[in-house]
Amino acid sequence: MVLGPYVQRNFWYLAAFVGTSFLIAGAFSTSITYAQPGVGFVGELGLVLSQKAASLIPVVAKYATNMDPPLSPEVLFKTQSIVASFMLAGFLNLAAYAVYLVRMPKAERTEIYTSRQLKRHSVLFVCFSTVFAVYVALAAYWGFDEFEAAPKAKWWCAMQASCYARGDDLTIFAAALLKVLALLVFPLGAAVLIDASRLLPRES
Repeated sequence: MVLGPYVQRNFWYLAAFVGTSFLIAGAFSTSITYAQPGVGFVGELGLVLSQKAASLIPVVAKYATNMDPPLSPEVLFKTQSIVASFMLAGFLNLAAYAVYLVRMPKAERTEIYTSRQLKRHSVLFVCFSTVFAVYVALAAYWGFDEFEAAPKAKWWCAMQASCYARGDDLTIFAAALLKVLALLVFPLGAAVLIDASRLLPRES
């Protein structure tokens, strides 16, 4: 694939921003697992982050209000801080990707879609895919169906707060990364699908 001047000039800035934001989120989340709420710099920062995030992100608030039995203060602090830090990175990266794609010239976008053999899909398929992507993103943001009884299948644990919030640190990390996947990949995929269907010619 031949990259146009816009991609050659800006892609590595975007990649550096995405990589750095997730590296910071991962390092901070790792340090949270060793911290106590309100104790030391990390504990104070994590407490502020979890409180602010609870007022902005419904799923973070639900860890304190929708868990039965309630989480202990230490587990609540850890879960809210880890999920909030990764979701914050996801929001920042979504905004960065959106700016990157919007500013990319149409000719370069069309060339990329063509080189990757993307097709112009029907309006029905695009609408269905977009609605599904929006639902997945909103489910991660609001925590739809996430606070039910613990699932029977262990592999489903990272998608149920009643399971992963009471699990080990790696399970909480996995749940946070799944939320980032839902918030970042699905909306961007829907945007690319809409844009490709708009720019690419109809197949004869």
